[in-house]
Amino acid sequence: MRGSSLWQGIDAVGAPGMPDCIVLAAGASSRMGECKPLLAWGGSTMAGAVIAAARSAGCRIILVTGCRGDRVRERLRADLSSQPDGMGLAGPDPVGPQLAGSEPGIEFVHNPDWEEGMTGSIQSALPFVKTDSFFIIHADMPLVESRVYRLLADDEGRRRAEEAGIALFAAWKGRAGHPVLLPSSRIPAMLGLGPGARMRDFVEAGAHALVETDCEGVILDIDKPEEYAAALHHLVAAPAPHTADGFH
Repeated sequence: MRGSSLWQGIDAVGAPGMPDCIVLAAGASSRMGECKPLLAWGGSTMAGAVIAAARSAGCRIILVTGCRGDRVRERLRADLSSQPDGMGLAGPDPVGPQLAGSEPGIEFVHNPDWEEGMTGSIQSALPFVKTDSFFIIHADMPLVESRVYRLLADDEGRRRAEEAGIALFAAWKGRAGHPVLLPSSRIPAMLGLGPGARMRDFVEAGAHALVETDCEGVILDIDKPEEYAAALHHLVAAPAPHTADGFH
């Protein structure tokens, strides 16, 4: 499969009514020893697979970069610009502390203070959310299936959650994972969190619920080389990937 094939057939803009999706790709990948978002996955990259699943569900993407941000943006733009369907991402180079280029369907946001933690990376993306609710997912969770986003974004369930201010966690056998669907009414409080605050603690302190997905990928992220090898070999004859319990 060619590197660009994952992107075929995906709309260049978010589907009407589907929430935006923040994809976090800002970390140092210290346990992996190399840039996780750019690891090979199914003919593309790990981040490419995560983005492809969310976009095929109809989400508009807000990709947050930090460590190795230029490399991540350049590779993903190259993958997308090769498409004949107008999905190119030949946007501008970073010109400020946050916005690092945008095109219909995807926005690159750079967090220059990525070393301060994940909360700051999430906060850097929040001003660019345009929908009444939004997803958050890590770029190292390529086993999450596209249908998971549609399940959480079910019209009736999402509307009730938005009205009640409830966060919805994708779950597998009662274990919370990703993506997380948050009502945009929580954005002001999220932006008010100080340095050192944990986003997971904030979300779990408020109203939240689990949505069973029958997809084990929602609790599996890939942090170490052996976990990456296990995932590539369909989790056979190697340790299972690390369990993702809500926000890291």
